[in-house]
Amino acid sequence: EYSGALFNERVERILESDDAHVRASLIAALPATGIKEFLPPVKAALKDADPEVRIAAVWALHDYQEQRALNNTAEMLRDPVERVRVEVARALGSHGSESTLERLQELLFDENEVETVKKAAVRGLGYSETRESVDVLVEKLRDMTGELREEVVEALAGKHDSRGLTRMVEVFKDAEPKVREVMSEAFKRMRTRGEQALIDLLHEDIPSLL
Repeated sequence: EYSGALFNERVERILESDDAHVRASLIAALPATGIKEFLPPVKAALKDADPEVRIAAVWALHDYQEQRALNNTAEMLRDPVERVRVEVARALGSHGSESTLERLQELLFDENEVETVKKAAVRGLGYSETRESVDVLVEKLRDMTGELREEVVEALAGKHDSRGLTRMVEVFKDAEPKVREVMSEAFKRMRTRGEQALIDLLHEDIPSLL
């Protein structure tokens, strides 16, 4: 019901309140206004003491389509709170920009990176709907000696969209036995969702799958 400067003042007062739940709810709603002047407080909220506020800020950047700012949140994959790491991974994965995927790949293959961060990177790649995310996950299968195997299988099992599943079948077709074995497990975990998607792919008669 507010408009103009009055609305902006009301937003500023709420963002300065002590109620983290209200602040998180407001931040999540701000992208709907289309007002870019709210971006500075949204970015500042990435360092808020409350995990829900940090999560809301990440998704607000996602909804504002602020690609560069969102890419910078990759550092939050080191957040001490697991649900923050998970939501950051989801936001980065669903954003799907080339630079974002490259950042996730760097974290995943960094020998000096801790396991919690690598797990978050795998989640992000699992949420991505790009063909390239499948390639990165399969590359990790070839690279590892049991490390993160379960997480990678789960991420691949979530690739039951047309694009991701098509790429998985293409890779599976020519993969070495040890990779095919693990990918087979991912296909099994898709259950009925994967079965229907595979049936749909057969009807499409895609040359690369022959």
